[in-house]
Amino acid sequence: PGDQGEVAREVAEALGFPQGVQVRLRAGDQPMNGFALGAGGRAKGRAGGGETGRCWAASAGTSGVLYRVDDRMEADRSGVSNRFAHIGHAPDSPAIGTLFCLNGAGRAYAWLRSTWFPGAGYGELNELAASAPAGCDGVRFHPFGNGAERMFGNRVLGAGWRGLDFNRHGQAHMVRSVLEGIAFAFAAGMERLDRDLAPLPGIRAPHAGLFRSKLFTVSLSSLTGLPVEIVRADGAWGAALGAAGAESVAEAAAESGSPAESYGPGARIA
Repeated sequence: PGDQGEVAREVAEALGFPQGVQVRLRAGDQPMNGFALGAGGRAKGRAGGGETGRCWAASAGTSGVLYRVDDRMEADRSGVSNRFAHIGHAPDSPAIGTLFCLNGAGRAYAWLRSTWFPGAGYGELNELAASAPAGCDGVRFHPFGNGAERMFGNRVLGAGWRGLDFNRHGQAHMVRSVLEGIAFAFAAGMERLDRDLAPLPGIRAPHAGLFRSKLFTVSLSSLTGLPVEIVRADGAWGAALGAAGAESVAEAAAESGSPAESYGPGARIA
């Protein structure tokens, strides 16, 4: 945050901006998403003791991301996550973002829709999935079909179903198993990061991607044991308010009449 220079003359002309527009904030998409969802602050990791971060910031578009902030100035030697300076980091007040990426998240659900249910909307698929029981009567889906996964040492495992029974399982089981499989993969990534970092009390996500599915959201909450808040804010909004000096877009959202929806473990899907 702060004075980052001015918009270049040729860029300003192309966008129709007046000359001299200041750049007040620079950050990557996931740090900005984390800022928007309230995952920033001066969180402390186990090594540093003290107060933990506010929450996990999550997103689930083509890939799925878990992001958090602490003050640990060290790399993840396992290679499972990336660690880099978060918004507002300073040498005497470190703020380090930890990012876990699951390649096969929304990409798996998009593949399912385009391949097996062309013409159907995601809302229809969500309703169909909700008609199957939790656990899908034993069907398991592994969502690892979008390239190498860092949580498995950069191996390409491939996606697929297990336990499919032609006599018991139908479309609803297959759709729900994809959502549950992605939620399980998210939870496994969080469990891996929690080995080295202090646990956080909850998850926040924008009302976008797979988090538009209540079934997926409740499944993730149940698997992690953490409440999930759906906030009507995203990285773009965070960039706008951050440049204006706001500390937390999530707090601004609550004040502006856009309260978060919250789902706890075991919440009713319907």
